[in-house]
Amino acid sequence: WRASRRREARAEEYAQAMSLALALLLDRLTAQPSAPRRSRRPRSERDDAWLAAVLRRTRDLRQPPAGIDELARLAKMSPSNLRQRFRDYFGVSLGQYVRRSRVHQAMTLIIHRRMRVSEAAEHCGYSSVYSFSRTAKQVLGCSPLQYCQSGGVRRTAPR
Repeated sequence: WRASRRREARAEEYAQAMSLALALLLDRLTAQPSAPRRSRRPRSERDDAWLAAVLRRTRDLRQPPAGIDELARLAKMSPSNLRQRFRDYFGVSLGQYVRRSRVHQAMTLIIHRRMRVSEAAEHCGYSSVYSFSRTAKQVLGCSPLQYCQSGGVRRTAPR
């Protein structure tokens, strides 16, 4: 029974991660085109290490949302350097990435786990349903309810 439950939990985590990855890819593809950014130096294993640490912490829903100082400490660089390198790497600010990630994680919980909006918002670190709904509308281009009713397809371009 426990092994079955663990497999189900792993499958749900995988589905949630894939949903988030697809949502972020969709955001990236539908975003306003911008000039490609060139890195100042070639990528190295150290680049992958700081990036993995930051991404792992921003996606960890068991802890309260991380601030820039905590993420910079994990990445072993200054907050301003982290912001710049993150923008160079992804083409969006760290704050935008974190907001999008949290909204998409919450929407995955709402759609796939059938959580109520208030539960998903709390689970993803929002202080209130209102703040989640406002952020979701900015990220998705529509309210969480409209997003669910459209089958997870946004109606307008995000900001």
